[in-house]
Amino acid sequence: MNSVSFDGVATGPDISQRLNIITVVAFAAVILVHLLGLLIRVAVSVKHQYSSLRGACFRSAAGGAPAPSYHTSLCSQAHKPCILLRFQNVTVLLDCAVDFTPFDYFLPYVYDEKSRLKNLPSFHDTLTYIKQLNENVFIESAPEVQVVPLEALSMNTVDFILISNWHSLVALPFYVENSGFKGVVYATEPVVQFGRMMILELLEYLERIVFDPVGSEWKNPLVHSTFPNAIARNPLEWKPFYSKQAMEQALSRITTVAFNQTVDLEGIVSVQACPSGYSIGSTNWVFKTEYERIGYLASSSVRPTHCRSVEWEHLQEADALILTSLGRTLDFAYEGSIPEIAQTITDTLKRGGNVLMPVSPVGTVFDLIDIVSRSIDNAGGMYSETRIYFVSPVAKGALAYSNVNAEWLIEGRQNAVYVPEEPFCHTALIRNGRLKLFENIYESFCREFKTPCVVLTGHPSLRIGDAPHLLEMWGNDSRNALIMTDPDYPLNEVYAPYEDLAIRAFYYPIETRLDFAQVNSTLLPELRPKNLIIPEQYSMAHNSKSPTHNRIEFVVQYNATTPMKYDEQMSISLPSKKMRKRKIKIYPDVIKRLELRGHYANPEIGIASLTGFLCAYDGAYELFPAKKKVGALRPKYAGQLTTDTILKALQKRNLSGRVVTHPDGERKIVKIDSINSAITLDADGMSTNIQSPKEHRMMLLDAVTSYLQALC
Repeated sequence: MNSVSFDGVATGPDISQRLNIITVVAFAAVILVHLLGLLIRVAVSVKHQYSSLRGACFRSAAGGAPAPSYHTSLCSQAHKPCILLRFQNVTVLLDCAVDFTPFDYFLPYVYDEKSRLKNLPSFHDTLTYIKQLNENVFIESAPEVQVVPLEALSMNTVDFILISNWHSLVALPFYVENSGFKGVVYATEPVVQFGRMMILELLEYLERIVFDPVGSEWKNPLVHSTFPNAIARNPLEWKPFYSKQAMEQALSRITTVAFNQTVDLEGIVSVQACPSGYSIGSTNWVFKTEYERIGYLASSSVRPTHCRSVEWEHLQEADALILTSLGRTLDFAYEGSIPEIAQTITDTLKRGGNVLMPVSPVGTVFDLIDIVSRSIDNAGGMYSETRIYFVSPVAKGALAYSNVNAEWLIEGRQNAVYVPEEPFCHTALIRNGRLKLFENIYESFCREFKTPCVVLTGHPSLRIGDAPHLLEMWGNDSRNALIMTDPDYPLNEVYAPYEDLAIRAFYYPIETRLDFAQVNSTLLPELRPKNLIIPEQYSMAHNSKSPTHNRIEFVVQYNATTPMKYDEQMSISLPSKKMRKRKIKIYPDVIKRLELRGHYANPEIGIASLTGFLCAYDGAYELFPAKKKVGALRPKYAGQLTTDTILKALQKRNLSGRVVTHPDGERKIVKIDSINSAITLDADGMSTNIQSPKEHRMMLLDAVTSYLQALC
């Protein structure tokens, strides 16, 4: 359709696309219909609906028409995604992130008042809660965490939050309580239940801490910059953990979904939850619009664990694939950690020592119990009676709930439920007395536990919970062993307060998340996304200070890649189609009135104008018959102009013109000096701009349109 404008003001139509009901006159919407076709399909062309990322979160340009997609990483840790994805009229937050790294700068809390950790010298003369231990400084206070600044997210603009796993759910209350968020949260039922148990354990551990309240003076850069173990981040951004009430209110907002269930988001976008294989109930997500698919990979695994296997088919050949949360233990192989754990347990028991394994009460602990029991069996002899103690405020609930969610487990464990057998070995271990469950170590545990033993307890940060107390209690005996298995709490980052102890400390991370080799050799060749969006850390361009800088084995290798930089908004093009069409439901009475005319350039193509009322609601468009005669706001024309046709039209009106090239080198200008006017023609001949005194405009418009076909 040719567009004519005066003085740079286009006469082409503008169609509003707001979500509320709008009824506008569909002024001569042009359709191209193949004369041989029996089915008339009508579409209104609109710009591509791009999406946006703000990494830990995705964000898009504000306002009106569909905008290019933008992504900005708000979380500097690639394994803790928090992504704001914005479609036209719908904004979705993919996961919530909370960083427990600040725990490293706080003093471990132990129950024994005679402990060496209770009598440390002060590092600062007036701020006596700043304690020094060897070459490190710690804050004697309840530890704090760091979350994405909510002012960067504008939670009041977020319509939906998708929670992929229990790690993300632990962070949820920070984002939905007192933030202005009024939307809906989606997660699977196991993620909600296991996440709730994880939160309850954290709250219980934090409530046990009895420290005098401290101020924020130590967060002044003039103070903390003097610490020998310098704080790399801004502690002013740290905050205390939330309350149980905040947890309950946040969880009440959640709507649960099943695997492969499709959820409609405001009628424009749908999203599907797919098994990710990482933990019970964990998901990846696939977004679909009329014309595109966007996949989001959170923590995913192809390892042989207890949870339902990952499913890739819905993510294949997506227009864009957001890849996050690859394994952190780059120099530790999953296949090597399991036998190392088993061997260390066996050796320690034969020494007559105890094994302490700081763990979370959900997730890999279900597999660890099986590993520990088999290790004890392999030790044989007198050690076969060694007890395993699982100590957590939610130990009983976590193990019980894992047994009643067969549909969320790997197929082999699902089948065990119907034999009937227990899907996990811990039920039999509890029944025969080899596995004991306790809520804490200071009540019945003190009376019943026997050594040598293996204790699984929290917290893997070694700052809160029962683990710090047991570590102090067993730390002076080299026969004992500490085995750290959580990849999010590396031994070298959390062990500083205990470096003087004689206990043997080992780090055998059980990292089940996808690694770079799996992604490069198997996953990407199978999925073949048209555009792969990755954190900058996964590209060759990431921080040169990283220990893996330019190590090709720790780089995602794919041609169509867009890196996400931390806190930098970037545009993403979905390469499948540059223009998009919106489907419109047209009522039969409108179709009956179509009058097809031959196309000016192709006789096999017909052109017709439509008149009616266009209703747009919830992303659906319907064209109703006009209740009364409605004229076009402006005439519409079809055709293609050249400078020669414009000169001929002027000659018929006794005017002469001269052709010059526009400064941009592409457009042509026909200057009519006698009436101080000019006609600018685009390179494709489809748009014309008339610059003229008012009294000559209609005459020049008549000249230009005389070589075009009037549609209405």
